[in-house]
Amino acid sequence: MIEEELKNCRIISDTMYNVLYLVNCGLNGYVPDERDLKALEINEIYIVSQKQLLNVIVGNSLKNAGICISKEWEQDIDKAIRNEILYENERAKLYSFMDTNRIWYLPLKGIEIKNLYPGVGLRQMSDNDILFDYRYSEKVRNFMEDNGYKTIHFGKSNHDVYRKKPFYNFELHSELFNKYNDSQLANYYIDIEKRLIKCEECSFKYQFSKEDFYVYLVAHAYKHYSRRGIGLRSLVDIFVFIKRNPSLDYTYIERECSLLGIKEFEKDNRILCNKLFCREAIKGIKWYEQSLTEDEKKKLVLYFSSGVYGSYNHWLKKQMTLMIKEKPGRFKKLRYICSRLFPREKSYKYYVNCKVEWIQIILGWSSRLFHALFFKKYRKRLIKEVKMLYSE
Repeated sequence: MIEEELKNCRIISDTMYNVLYLVNCGLNGYVPDERDLKALEINEIYIVSQKQLLNVIVGNSLKNAGICISKEWEQDIDKAIRNEILYENERAKLYSFMDTNRIWYLPLKGIEIKNLYPGVGLRQMSDNDILFDYRYSEKVRNFMEDNGYKTIHFGKSNHDVYRKKPFYNFELHSELFNKYNDSQLANYYIDIEKRLIKCEECSFKYQFSKEDFYVYLVAHAYKHYSRRGIGLRSLVDIFVFIKRNPSLDYTYIERECSLLGIKEFEKDNRILCNKLFCREAIKGIKWYEQSLTEDEKKKLVLYFSSGVYGSYNHWLKKQMTLMIKEKPGRFKKLRYICSRLFPREKSYKYYVNCKVEWIQIILGWSSRLFHALFFKKYRKRLIKEVKMLYSE
């Protein structure tokens, strides 16, 4: 499925090379040489780096080279620094509440990774993810609402979502992965507490070992990559983590990744990110053109085209490919539309809270049709899917 997508990728553009070079400079503390920037177009660089949530590190690199950036870009940098500081305060309140109430918790992804970047605000985040003892979900919900948060989702998936103006967004997880959509990944983490290390004796904050955190980082990236796609920031995260932890046990990592079915994905990404952000890459565009294989270039275009959160186009292609693989035959597009209107068993079992199977089916199908008919936002998304489907 992934190999099929790589065949259709466009060639890597000058703007992509420029973004890679500027990220590399920001990560490794080099001042960019304008002579190494190919066909420099500041506005295009801004658009591409913003889509990847890398505009802060790229903007700082340009400023270090004495290149002027827009007022909007300057504001992005200031906002990222401010947001990181304010998020720190909000997390401290939540951590204190959980410690007081003896609720164990595990900060995830960006919360930990940001501390490994070479400056405040360089690792941009749109939300904060925390795994916690879900037996206390109601108590945590009350705390969040008492502190001004609005409950967006509760008890409907593997994470509850809380938001508060102007930008706060917390995803509090009961599980690391959705057991219906990512069963192999979810099953691996069933007894997750056995993998956790307590941070301090007086705290209920836990952490992974360095190796287990890295395995989770790769597994999370693979989850997105295998669905909607994932952006360049995931490669930057992997590079930063490897760089700051040079003595990782790769024998253990490869064994665990093999259990998760992501051994090749991990190895390929590790090789790719080391090529992209190693010291030699500071030589500029020529290094990338000469050192990257054709498959690596195509994969890189896939990362750039996905954006940081993936895209509908990638998701639609993957869904179509999966369906054809499972049930080859005629009318594949029509069959896909029917599968979206009438969800599969694993979907309605997960979202409809009822133990009677035939009632689950009726409620699941009715809910999907009801949303398609009466909710404009959902209907527009469905129409967009159909248009994309028949434009292929």
